[in-house]
Amino acid sequence: MFDARVLTIILILSYLLAYKLTSYIADFKSVKNQSRIEIVFLTVFFVLLILPALKINDEIYSKAENRKLAEYKPFITKNEINYNFGQDFNNWFSDRFFGRTSIIHLYNKLRFLLTGYIYNQGEYYYNKKTQWAFSTGWHSTGCLNKNFPVYEKNIKKLEDFCQKNGIKLYIVLAPVKGEVYPEAIYPFKLTFNNGEQFEKYINTSFGRQIATYPLKEMQDAAQKEYAFPQGDPHWSEYGAYSAYKVLMHNIKKDFPDIKILNDDDFNIEKKKLTRTDYPGTYFNKGHEYNTMRISIKHNNSLYPSYESKFADKLSLTNRNSHSASDSHYPYGNPQKTYIIGSSFSENLYLFLKYTFKDVKKRRINNPFEPPEFKMSRWEKEILEFKPDILILVMHSSGIDKFKDLYSGGK
Repeated sequence: MFDARVLTIILILSYLLAYKLTSYIADFKSVKNQSRIEIVFLTVFFVLLILPALKINDEIYSKAENRKLAEYKPFITKNEINYNFGQDFNNWFSDRFFGRTSIIHLYNKLRFLLTGYIYNQGEYYYNKKTQWAFSTGWHSTGCLNKNFPVYEKNIKKLEDFCQKNGIKLYIVLAPVKGEVYPEAIYPFKLTFNNGEQFEKYINTSFGRQIATYPLKEMQDAAQKEYAFPQGDPHWSEYGAYSAYKVLMHNIKKDFPDIKILNDDDFNIEKKKLTRTDYPGTYFNKGHEYNTMRISIKHNNSLYPSYESKFADKLSLTNRNSHSASDSHYPYGNPQKTYIIGSSFSENLYLFLKYTFKDVKKRRINNPFEPPEFKMSRWEKEILEFKPDILILVMHSSGIDKFKDLYSGGK
């Protein structure tokens, strides 16, 4: 959120304008003999006072900042007084005043030019020498072992639900950028890898390969192509494809006849932009680059893009880019598949929807629904759909969301 300094500046300008108007009126008779700069001064300050309020941004969600904008909360609602009105109004106005985007862009551009090789903006960092960007919030360094029994309890409850209804459960824990490219997040260092411990703990507990954490495979794949875009925290199409192959080989242990996609199923083309997050079908330079407004004009990195050779045979219904998508592909494996996941499920879905005949994908983190990973949101639909396979997708920095699968999991 843009901070309250803009509002403070406006108040100061308002005071100066009031002071100048008082002085002007007191000495009105002699104004005509003074310099015209007085009138210019008043005009400029009057415009600066009014300009920010000329057009209020009424959007609900900021795509550039990937967050919901502050809502207006009135002073009195339902005969109740909002005692936080001042702060609420400040947050609302700071998010929505006219010219906000341009002012932020100008401010950040000046900071970028004056910064050394590591440019910082909030939790986002950009290395001007290597052109890698990263988000410290995506790199969990704390050990979560103490929470593993809670995760196990909730996953066991979900596994019982699946077994009762003839469903095979799989979990994909996606590595984050700093785990695949530890050198790219300098000067930060990861001190503990929860993903490796989670995969070992869950698979040992359940006695089968229920959890897939493809760190080693992605690190190997990253030696050939970009497993992550330089300007985004989500895995690239290539990174998701490498994870897809690991997942499918684990699924094949339970479904030996399943066919796994390979390079021959796609037209693969190198592009400067890549698919990342919402809705998994748009090309963009990356959330971190977008948020920090980093130009890619001088970035020559190219990313493999995967287009199915049979894309015209795919049918998409109930398509909501922020939460849901249903697909039907007549040449896919017969197993019906239901996917629940974070934003990392988007690029994984690019391949899964051509692997199975019928797939339903649901997002847990989108601007219009609660971010909690609660199974109660989908159980009814799962029972109606009657899938053969249920896949949960979460990134390793969000691993603690497994404690929310069921409300009684604490």
